[in-house]
Amino acid sequence: RVTLWVVRRRYTCRACKTTFRPQLPEMVDGFRMTLRLHEYVEKESFNHPYTFVAAQTGLDEKTVRDIFNARAEFLGRWHRFETPRILGIDELYLNKRYRCILTNIEERTLLDLLATRRQDVVTNYLMKLKDRQKVEIVSMDMWNPYRAAVKAVLPQARIVVDKFHVVRMANDALERVRKGLRKELKPSQSRTLKGDRKILLKRAHEVSDRERLIMETWTGAFPQLLAAYEHKERFYGIWDATTRLQAEAALDEWIATIPK
Repeated sequence: RVTLWVVRRRYTCRACKTTFRPQLPEMVDGFRMTLRLHEYVEKESFNHPYTFVAAQTGLDEKTVRDIFNARAEFLGRWHRFETPRILGIDELYLNKRYRCILTNIEERTLLDLLATRRQDVVTNYLMKLKDRQKVEIVSMDMWNPYRAAVKAVLPQARIVVDKFHVVRMANDALERVRKGLRKELKPSQSRTLKGDRKILLKRAHEVSDRERLIMETWTGAFPQLLAAYEHKERFYGIWDATTRLQAEAALDEWIATIPK
């Protein structure tokens, strides 16, 4: 780490009597650092925490944050992402609030992170997309405000529900059955079943021999739990189909097995 001490001259304007100092070459006004250090902090602050960059360079954390914010604001003002053919809309729970995430699924890149997932905010963002008619497919979860925003702004796009959010509903249904059965058990059995929940949520081909024995113990004792697990597995199996025709047949078969 190197510190530069520079003696700078101060001048007075004869006309207005204000004082000023001329710009030093290779220095950044307002930050009292070299251009090289400033560029380094800009780059590293995008890849590491502010505290890490501050400790590495000997700067105050606030200085690092100010440099990052200035650069991020510049990039946000001038950089424009290519409007994707396949747009992904999802959310992230961050700082006690859901934030909408928009991605380019084909390129596997992030487009933007919005402050909220409210319909008006998402609609406003989609309205500002350049060449938004290029969007052919939108992948999302089942949050209705997303669907309404896409229908209003991207009527030409086909909406596809993300597989992750659909199959999660099967796990949620199995969880409800498991929690219902726990109420019928002794406290020690209830704690054991709670600890074994991850085994029941696994796919059948993913469980180990030991886990299979544990699962068979529970499903053997509780036929309702076995039925729920088998329904979950058959539901997951729909996505193992390689064609639309096979998937539709698997879905019809799965629906037919659901008790009336």
